Amino acid sequence: MPDKNLIKTRFKKSLKTYNDNAGIQNIMAERLVGMLDKNEFGSVFEIGCGSGILTAHIKNKIIYGVYTGNDIVCESKAYITKIIPECLFAAGDIEKINTGLKYDLIISNACLQWCGDFEKTLDKLMSMLNPKGVLAFSVFGDRNLEEVKNIMDVGLTYYCFKDFQAVLNKYNVLAVKEEIEKIYFNDPRDVLRHLKYTGVNIFSSGSFNKRKLKEFEEIYKKNYLQDNKVSLTYHPFYAVLRAG
Repeated sequence: MPDKNLIKTRFKKSLKTYNDNAGIQNIMAERLVGMLDKNEFGSVFEIGCGSGILTAHIKNKIIYGVYTGNDIVCESKAYITKIIPECLFAAGDIEKINTGLKYDLIISNACLQWCGDFEKTLDKLMSMLNPKGVLAFSVFGDRNLEEVKNIMDVGLTYYCFKDFQAVLNKYNVLAVKEEIEKIYFNDPRDVLRHLKYTGVNIFSSGSFNKRKLKEFEEIYKKNYLQDNKVSLTYHPFYAVLRAG
């Protein structure tokens, strides 16, 4: 079960650095919005809006009546109101809160993999849709951050794409796909900085002392160095579901 207090603390610390370091998440947000079969919704509910990467795409590409943002980090509201001044904001863990409202579009980018019970959360979100409403989201798959996971044996447990599709079978699926994205860094320490600045610090405190850090760098370079760059893999899954 993910430690939600730790997640909240790390993402709060990364709010100021997230946008400049989350290139993959920005690509995912753009592609997620592009998968929608229409661009006009009466009410929109964004889950895990953070510093507003997906919010900006919603603002620029979707016609909506009412927008509500949600994040476990309440300080996120200040970032979202800069993009959509008239927004509503529901702070809290999406697994626990209930706005008491129904929506025409519920959308979330790179967030729901942090849920303790993913399938139960999907059921909850589908129940929050108006008839013919749409749930669109992206999460990460089992190859996500595989370089770090292979070396340190840390990280979330993700679905493989086949199992992800199986979870969606009971819904009306409009679209589903997976991608592999790789980004490159000069040094393994840059990988660690990248994870820190995007809030995805998957290491426990004390994971690295001087010896362990040196060992991490040596193994990383040995296995993942190409053309003087080291890779980091992202494995996005996308899904668009429609309520009955």
